[in-house]
Amino acid sequence: MKRVGPLLFVLFSLGCASSRTNETPGEWGNACLAGDMCNAGLECFRSVCVPAGTDAGVSPDGGGRDTDVTSRDADRRPDTSLVGEDGSVGGGGPSWRRGDDRLHGIFPAARGVWVVDTEAAVLYDADDVEVQRFSPGRPITAAAYDGTYLAIADRTAVTTLQEGVPIQTIELTQWCASAVILPGHVFVCGPENDWDRIFETIDLVSGVPLGLSDPYTYNGLPMRRVPGTSHFVTVTTSSSPSDYHLYDAGSGIADFVGESPYHGDFRVTGTYAFIGEPVATHLVTTEGILLSIFGEDCSNSFSSDCFVRDGDLGVLNPGDFYIAMTDDRMGTVYGALPEGRFAPRDCAMGCTVQRVDVATRRVTDNRMLVAAFDSVEHTVFDTARNRLLIGVGLRARRDDAATWEIHAIGF
Repeated sequence: MKRVGPLLFVLFSLGCASSRTNETPGEWGNACLAGDMCNAGLECFRSVCVPAGTDAGVSPDGGGRDTDVTSRDADRRPDTSLVGEDGSVGGGGPSWRRGDDRLHGIFPAARGVWVVDTEAAVLYDADDVEVQRFSPGRPITAAAYDGTYLAIADRTAVTTLQEGVPIQTIELTQWCASAVILPGHVFVCGPENDWDRIFETIDLVSGVPLGLSDPYTYNGLPMRRVPGTSHFVTVTTSSSPSDYHLYDAGSGIADFVGESPYHGDFRVTGTYAFIGEPVATHLVTTEGILLSIFGEDCSNSFSSDCFVRDGDLGVLNPGDFYIAMTDDRMGTVYGALPEGRFAPRDCAMGCTVQRVDVATRRVTDNRMLVAAFDSVEHTVFDTARNRLLIGVGLRARRDDAATWEIHAIGF
């Protein structure tokens, strides 16, 4: 296991994590120095006490469930009675799953959770046991799921799976770097290029290609569907400032609708959540800003009345932002908030994982995640098992060359 760097770096890091200065030394999740003794079964890793023999850990909030927590500085000492001998917490562990390819999706389903990487789509049941596996025999490039069909796109075709069983394979005109499935089981494939990007739509039921969109410029690679609608969102990745872009494929062809009009006024990334049930009405940014997706005139091509500012989630301090977030489609947003601002891209110094009730604009529960990684790839809430799944990229930083892992945080 890799230990913390020079003492000077550790002291600086601890200064950044000011919310830990009054916590009891030696307890799990609390601050430590490289030479300090952590409690039995723990060791000091990246200035945090974590389970011995691991380099990542997940801990629950000692304040209990369904409590009113209004500040990120509230008491977050973990309940060690829930910790298993292997360092697992409430059925989850330091990392729930790991792999050595690229992670393309995490999809909670009725029978378990589908995990898709470059090699295969694997279904894990309620006991987290692998029960099904599908591989097209070619590198997987994108995946999408709508509750009925799982679409697995490779360099040549997209294969439709129902209940894990392949029902048809449809050739593509271009390989998909990202994809979504919209109402009516309409699959939308987005190519790798971010210049004159053309979306291909396919009916997954009939297997019939529906058509190609007109070309657009610099409209973003990551694609996410807007729940309850025929729309999807992309985020600019190849130019600055970044913006949110809205498309509608209700006609069977992806049509550009509009984009966020602020152009650099606030942080725009691929980390965001939706609120509004059953139809999403707002996008919540990584800083907690609420954007009304459909303004009064958000209906015409190149409209500037989409993603209009409309309030704030109200739980983040100025300068804070989530590095991972999602929603449960039932009025709750989940976000991972880094403890230290020195390196806010990961949770090596710890992240407070907040559960936020949108109606009251209050944090109702906290958990702690301690994990070092390079990027957040996918974040979903597994409602059936009441846990947050955060998939991260490692870029082969470990000795075993793993390039992704999934952390499970129970609530």
